[in-house]
Order: sequence, then structure tokens, then C-alpha cells
Amino acid sequence: MHPGRFVCRQHTIGFLQAGRLPWGRRERDRQQMRCGEKPTINGDGKQSRDFVYVKDLAAVNIAALFKDGISHAVLNVGTGRVATIVELYKQLCQLQGVPAEMAFGPARQGDIRHSRADVTQLGRVLGYVPNTSLTLGLSLSMKAMLEEMNERAEATEAAPLGRLALQTAR
Repeated sequence: MHPGRFVCRQHTIGFLQAGRLPWGRRERDRQQMRCGEKPTINGDGKQSRDFVYVKDLAAVNIAALFKDGISHAVLNVGTGRVATIVELYKQLCQLQGVPAEMAFGPARQGDIRHSRADVTQLGRVLGYVPNTSLTLGLSLSMKAMLEEMNERAEATEAAPLGRLALQTAR
């Protein structure tokens, strides 16, 4: 075991904190989606990112921690596949059974237009490349988030929208 060895990736899909959507947006955005309001997407939404599911990120970190024969390696963690912000938003809407209506605002200054991990070295060094699809990662993340929100709502008996449910693909 090698203490202090870890890898990280910026664009992670997963239910990491209460009240946050899988890509880090706040509860306000989820409420806007549920109430039919249009969340604002910075820029034209065609920015692309390589989103990696949080459990895949954890698996990579564990593999790196216990892998013998490597030190000081820089490894890009991702799937090697990209999705645009609009594609991501549409999938989230589909999972919640709401229309994918959105508004566009000005692009954020300095925002990277496209970001995709080259996972060649990751596969070579660790023998593993994350493979959870965006659709599955979002579905699992939304399910976990909704379960926690429903548990909190039941505990406080203050669920203004009632129990929330994940729409399943047909």
C-alpha cells in the first residue's frame, strides 16, 4: 500500500453532497426542472466534458493505491468519451420525466470549450479504464439523491412536491 498516492478528475458524476445534482449544480436547478422552469446554461451548451461516475473514480483511486511498481505517475481519469452540457441536461430531464427546456446565458469567461481525458496511460498503468456510461451514472446518481431527499422529507413531513420519483426508460 502506498500512502498519499491518489488520482483525481474534475468532471465527476455522482451524488456527492446533499442538495446537489450529479454534475454539481444546486438544488435550485433541480427545483426549476421539476417546476417546468428553464435553468440557464452558460454559453450555447455545446461545451463537451468527459464525465466519470464517482464509483469508477473511487475504483481508480483504489487500484492506484495498491498497484506496485508505479510512483509519481500522472494519470488522466475519465472514460475517453464526451457529452455536451445540453446532452447531459436532456438526459437528466428524461430521468425526471420533465421536458428538456432550457435558457442560455453568456458563456463563462475562460471556460474550456471541450475536455476529454486521454485514458491510454491509465489503461496501460492500472489495467482499468472507467466504463460506466453517462446514462447509467446519471440514473444511479439521481436514484441515490431522490432516495435521500424522500427520506428527509418523510422525517420532516415537509415534502411540498410529495415523493419524488425517477422515470425509467421504456
